[in-house]
Amino acid sequence: MDPFTSLSLATCILQIVDFGSRLVGNGHEIYKNGSVASFDQAKSAADDLKDLTRSLSSQLASVSGSASPLPNDEQRLKDLALETAEVAEELIQVVDFVARHGGKNKAWRSFRRALDAVFSKTKIDALSDRIDTLRNELILRVVVSLKARSDSPLQSAALDSRFESLTDQGKELARMLLDNNNFFTTGLDKVLHRQEEIAEAARLRHEETVAALATLRAGQSLYNSDDIQEVILRFLWFRLINDRQMDISAAYNGTFQWIFNTPSTFIPSHNTLPGFLRSGESCFWVSGKAGSGKSTLMKYIVGNPPRSYSVYGHKKSQQGLLRSILHIILGEYPQLVPIAFPAHCRFFSTRKLDREEPSLLELKAAFQLLATQAVVPLRICLFIDGIDEYDGDHVELVEYLRSVGSDSLKLVLSSRPTPACSAAFRFCPFLRLQDLTEDDIRTYVDGQLADDSNWVKIAENTTNESRKLVDRLPNEIVERCSGVFLWVVLVVRRLQSGLRDGASIEDLLASLDQLPTELEDLYRRMLQGLSPFHQRQASMALQIMYQSAKLPSGNTSLARRMHLLKLSFALDHPDSSIDAEITELPSEEHFRRRGLVVDIVTNRCCGLLEVSPGDEVQFIHKSVVDFLDNADVWADLQRITSSFGFDANASRAAASLRMIKVAPKSSLLWRVVGQALQECRLAELSTGKSHGWLLEEMDAAMETHWQRATSESRCWTDASLTSPPLWYTWFSKPGGPVPYESLFSVACRAGLTRYVEDVISSIDANPIDACCPRNNSPESPPSSLPQIALDCTVHELSRIDWYVEPDLRDSYLAILSLAVRDGADPNMRVYKNGQSSWQLAVQLATLDPCRSLEWFQTWAIILERLVQGGADICSLQFVDDARSITFDDTTEVSVRWAKSPLAIIQSAFLLAERYARPSMARKLRVIYRGLERVIRQRGGYSKVVVEEVIMGSEEEWIMVTEGEEEEEESEEEVSDEEESDEEESDEGGSEEGGSDERDFA
Repeated sequence: MDPFTSLSLATCILQIVDFGSRLVGNGHEIYKNGSVASFDQAKSAADDLKDLTRSLSSQLASVSGSASPLPNDEQRLKDLALETAEVAEELIQVVDFVARHGGKNKAWRSFRRALDAVFSKTKIDALSDRIDTLRNELILRVVVSLKARSDSPLQSAALDSRFESLTDQGKELARMLLDNNNFFTTGLDKVLHRQEEIAEAARLRHEETVAALATLRAGQSLYNSDDIQEVILRFLWFRLINDRQMDISAAYNGTFQWIFNTPSTFIPSHNTLPGFLRSGESCFWVSGKAGSGKSTLMKYIVGNPPRSYSVYGHKKSQQGLLRSILHIILGEYPQLVPIAFPAHCRFFSTRKLDREEPSLLELKAAFQLLATQAVVPLRICLFIDGIDEYDGDHVELVEYLRSVGSDSLKLVLSSRPTPACSAAFRFCPFLRLQDLTEDDIRTYVDGQLADDSNWVKIAENTTNESRKLVDRLPNEIVERCSGVFLWVVLVVRRLQSGLRDGASIEDLLASLDQLPTELEDLYRRMLQGLSPFHQRQASMALQIMYQSAKLPSGNTSLARRMHLLKLSFALDHPDSSIDAEITELPSEEHFRRRGLVVDIVTNRCCGLLEVSPGDEVQFIHKSVVDFLDNADVWADLQRITSSFGFDANASRAAASLRMIKVAPKSSLLWRVVGQALQECRLAELSTGKSHGWLLEEMDAAMETHWQRATSESRCWTDASLTSPPLWYTWFSKPGGPVPYESLFSVACRAGLTRYVEDVISSIDANPIDACCPRNNSPESPPSSLPQIALDCTVHELSRIDWYVEPDLRDSYLAILSLAVRDGADPNMRVYKNGQSSWQLAVQLATLDPCRSLEWFQTWAIILERLVQGGADICSLQFVDDARSITFDDTTEVSVRWAKSPLAIIQSAFLLAERYARPSMARKLRVIYRGLERVIRQRGGYSKVVVEEVIMGSEEEWIMVTEGEEEEEESEEEVSDEEESDEEESDEGGSEEGGSDERDFA
């Protein structure tokens, strides 16, 4: 391409960007003010956009007139231009349809048509988003093509005779491009020719500029690009993001070195890691039995390159996996943030990015953009361990990861050979780890025995006859292990324990012969071999650690590990936590407890638990958790401790109380409080009774700490306060209804159903306790306990965005039922904006239609229970701020919309159905019809009202139009169709249980 053609193409692209932005802006103008003139302007802009894309296609067609095919970049550029023209044509049709129905004859008619135009907003926005996406890639393609194909200086284009043939606007844009030499020459040199000796900081800044200019809309500034990068990285970060590597043991010295070697007779070249990295394959599978050393191998591999990172999925979810990968890559290359998250960067450039967590759809889209970008040439190999441990469909996850793999993005994934993983990896190069580690296992066994002084004594003092037995022992271990490294580790530790007890070589061989070769059988045999007293200690420790491993981690970093000190408290009787003083633990007592727990973990738990360097206890391997998952094994453990009423969750909660008492100045104190409340809820579920004593003792301990802290320093609060607020006021989450200044409201938020029920039931015996102060203001009326329970639980359920543990959700719903049963009023205005819990619940789904099926099921239950509690199902609710509507080019009025609750609910379900896949849409329809029936039976109806403001001495709103009630289907028709939908829904089988963002198209 000659310089002028390159310049002409770039100019045309920028004109498309300009007109596309104007078209989107006018589309929003239609939505905001209904101006008839704006319809014509939008159509005119759409026509211009169509002309420009045709011009671009024509120019590319002329370029492709030669016999030789177009280069890849230019061919893709042409395809994108044609696709942009198609989208623009579709957008023109939509806008033209709305404009033709605007009308200019009668004011009333024009006003009604303008209102009708509002309902095209969703479609207009969707098309506009498509144009944005195409525009972003068009700019990047033309920029790359412009630099890669130009053989002469770009400035020479201004001297071309054809330059004068450009339109005035084209000339202006062309001169702007020529003047912006930094972007099209120096900046691109630093992006596309990274090997040049240019300062690193300047190079990264220009790479960032190329990406960001292709992302931000016209008129937006890059002054805050560093802020945008920081916000996006915080958006992706979560606790435990770097903890995966801490859970994995390091490779024993001299093992796994073969992974980097050339192929042998046992391993074909395409099934070696070096061969895979040199090949055109994008995915490599490390397969192996449980305990064969897959995680240790993966840690060994990523520990060798100069720049490597550990990937850990939050709660082992696909969402957490992608967040980890994106955070690692974008943290290393922050200039790619605008490419991976263009919409978020545009949003942040004008307002605050306040969403709590990215959705799975957003993460997949960002990863796809990152994997296909060409602005910053990267060659990345991702090592993802334990792919079979992630939630959801493993085949779908593997297929998705493989779909984004390429020559520049390779994937090494490890898993057990489950049927799902075997099917997903059937076409990938792979290795079976247990078939390749015999020499590594022998190295480990020989090394461990050589370092054991007791074994060395036996080996040195053997006769010629017993020498055969000494040589036989390590060989027996290697032969019996079947490639399971973990089995070897446990057996060697057991034999070393026997050596310390004075066992002979014959005793060791006899003990080895009695051990099962399967891991779970080995675990069972070792536990059964303990004395009754040691069995009791081991059972308590394993139950406590198992419940800790199963606890959803939320924002804590203690999900799979427990500090030695807390485990020592958990092994004590729960009453000792009540009797303990609120003071720091003496160092002598701390040392004593540490030694006690280390002894229990090392000598009582058969090696199933281990102590990490950070004094934290954890399972030696995930297979131990899987072993404890077995119902028979768990029943056996509980049977050992049943005689003295031991409950692991109650013991953990009591241990957290003790941690609160002994660590008043710890920065983790608030986190321990949150964990204690979770453990109290789990204790209620496992024991079926309230643990109010524990909650009240925690309240007393925290109040003591709080009083001490506020007496030492009160710089955070207003000096005019006569007394500091209570601790749970500071602990409460912001943004909810008042009151939150009571221990009862804390219990409601924590989902302590039994405690809440006990307290409400005691109202008759203690009438003075029936109300709690709403806040420190004397004019605020008190609120009843059922009312507090209702408001707190509705607020907590409203905060649930993408996921909440099912047992916590059920606890909230149970508390909501209790509150409704005992007379709570859903219509009481408890929020500072005058909103009631009923109004909040009604409007929840209008915030985001792309929620899971489980979320809509929960939402319907909330609404149904509030209706049963007397919610106002007839009062209209305003659904948007007032807007100005212009018609007949002269008259402007302000209007606002109000809907009945049923109309709002109906709109939310219809919008959700529009975004959902057909199978989920049918299920949503069934949920809505059941809820609609409940509301209509109590007198509810669907109505939409538009009000117009009458200007005078005081503004007064009057109704100008009222939506007609939709014709109600007969009960028989609804029932028949619902039954049909339910049958179709049942055919989906497991779909309903695992519905999430992937249900949405």
